[in-house]
Amino acid sequence: MNKYEGYTKHTTKEFCEAFNIGASSFKHKDRKEAALEKVRLSHEVIVEKAGRSTFYYTKPKNGLLNILNCDIGNKDIAVIESILKIIIDGDIVPVQSEYARITGIGQSTISDTYITFLKTHEILVPPATDTVLIIHNETGEILSKQERKIGIHIYYDISPDGAYVMLSKDIQIMADAMYKKQWAIEGAIIARTQQKYAIQGQDMKGFQVNVDEVIWSRMNRAFKLHNGQRIIKPIINPTIKPKLNEYFGIKAS
Repeated sequence: MNKYEGYTKHTTKEFCEAFNIGASSFKHKDRKEAALEKVRLSHEVIVEKAGRSTFYYTKPKNGLLNILNCDIGNKDIAVIESILKIIIDGDIVPVQSEYARITGIGQSTISDTYITFLKTHEILVPPATDTVLIIHNETGEILSKQERKIGIHIYYDISPDGAYVMLSKDIQIMADAMYKKQWAIEGAIIARTQQKYAIQGQDMKGFQVNVDEVIWSRMNRAFKLHNGQRIIKPIINPTIKPKLNEYFGIKAS
């Protein structure tokens, strides 16, 4: 069997061009080895000398870099892997402070470097939205317009010592039902008040914040929480999610 089967043959120049390596890197042994190690994260590499020439045979691995299919620059692939695994596993609250705790990376770096990277390259995609309008019954004037995010909500608690605690699936289902029911009741009151007195939406924002705090106070008591919260679960691009599920050994959901 040909040991080069499935491999692509490169000259040194072709290899550097294919993997965005500065040609000068190959003039220094340490930098050359570092460049080769980076390529080996995503590709099998065989280096063969033929006389005074060196050839590089490469074949993609079925790894995370190939699934992401973008240049990660100097970012740590292990940190990217940890963030994606947290989101897919669903056992840890997917917020930046938890990403920082698990990876040992500063929260600002997680936010400014890694989360920005994942969003820029559409590995994480924004949730869908729908538009909620409140219209004056008599004049037809639009009193408020709100873009509401659509997605799966994750409910969790922040304990007195600052730990983030994911609620059990059963509690999350009950919490979601209670939260939506409470807001359906309070939201209807807000809408009627706006319509009756022709109040613009921006003038209701403080009131809405107060209502949300009241609802969470009720939920904290109902579920014995210290500081209950909810977020929309980060959405992984559906074009790569099946590959990530396979990579992490998780059945598709």
